[in-house]
Amino acid sequence: MGFAARAEEALRQGGGRITASRRSLLKVIEASARPLGPRELHGELRRRGVRIDRVSVYRNVAALLQLGLLHRVLGSTAVRPCKGDERRCHHAIVCIRCGSAREFHSEAL
Repeated sequence: MGFAARAEEALRQGGGRITASRRSLLKVIEASARPLGPRELHGELRRRGVRIDRVSVYRNVAALLQLGLLHRVLGSTAVRPCKGDERRCHHAIVCIRCGSAREFHSEAL
């Protein structure tokens, strides 16, 4: 199951509504090869013609972080989807050339 489907399911179970703009946000997060911050997510949604205010993007990101579906990249506001259902410590290595990220797990860090 992909990120968007997992996120929709988790949001529904928590009593959240799945609106067209929320679904679009989930798809942008899922499709991105690199971590994106709320401002970048908002900009990408606007480029795609999705009408959503920036505050809603921040609230959705916060809800997804709280559910453990997103992880913040340390030192930035960027987030990336969790690749699994486990609730352990996650880290990401971000390429300084292209901005893509790879998730890894390390209890030592």
